[in-house]
Amino acid sequence: MNITFTALSTEHQSAVMEIFNYYVQSGTAAFPAHALPEPFFAMLLKKAEGGYPACAVLDGDRVIGFCQFSAHSPFSTFSKTADCTYFL
Repeated sequence: MNITFTALSTEHQSAVMEIFNYYVQSGTAAFPAHALPEPFFAMLLKKAEGGYPACAVLDGDRVIGFCQFSAHSPFSTFSKTADCTYFL
């Protein structure tokens, strides 16, 4: 295995949405009630504009997952904390 993390970009859209929708349809790890269309991917990229990283997880050239960080809480006491969401 040659696992790498790379910045999430539009080239990962189809694979990321396939992975995400797998979890939507097979359990409760993702919260939507129904599979989401590929344009939802733009929202994932938009969240990455807030200064928190979002990455595709690759095994060689194959996308095997993705992850993203986001603010944990707007309160100043949490200013150095983040939530990490990942799907593999």
